[in-house]
Amino acid sequence: MHEFSIALNIVDIAITEARKAQSETISKIEIEIGTASGVVREALEFALESAVKGTILENSCILIHEIKAVAVCTTCKHKFNPDGIVAICPECGDITTNLVSGRELKVKSITLN
Repeated sequence: MHEFSIALNIVDIAITEARKAQSETISKIEIEIGTASGVVREALEFALESAVKGTILENSCILIHEIKAVAVCTTCKHKFNPDGIVAICPECGDITTNLVSGRELKVKSITLN
């Protein structure tokens, strides 16, 4: 489960930012994950529960926002939300599409006390 290493990295990022700001506590952290990022939200939530124990994030509010995948067909320029790994255009049936969002995996904000 690679979500645990991702959770540990999120904790490290938050702690580093808190130290830079000379803060002892973090009240809230917001994370964005795209539906096409390869990260399973439930697995990340479970991993974060363990990763924050004994850290300044232990009592913080952790909000995870999902970013829906959006693809654009290179042939007909139709914008759509792909259902699976292969993004087939529902308008013209072409498979030459570009994913324009949905791969996100980032710490959006950290609220310090």
